[in-house]
Amino acid sequence: MHISFETITFVVLKCICIMETVKISARGQVTIPYAIRAKMNLKSGDTVAFVEERGKIYVLNTSLSAMQTIRQKMKGKAGSVGFNTPGDVAAYIRNMRKQSQP
Repeated sequence: MHISFETITFVVLKCICIMETVKISARGQVTIPYAIRAKMNLKSGDTVAFVEERGKIYVLNTSLSAMQTIRQKMKGKAGSVGFNTPGDVAAYIRNMRKQSQP
């Protein structure tokens, strides 16, 4: 198989990837480089998931992944339970807070 320089350039330009290398400590720990943490919106105390798929390892910000999953599952359901505007949601939250106060 022959891959030309133009093909490689096209793939790299289309991807615009960040690549960093780190050393693994004796305890199996790594420091996630700042550029990666910033791009993934990772903060101290956050958790990440390592997912293997077809021979590649992906690092996921679990809080962002969870929110995306929740959004996908709830898409289109708000109206069916009476939330038609952002004000409806805010009113519901205010009501729930009042009910939970002693």
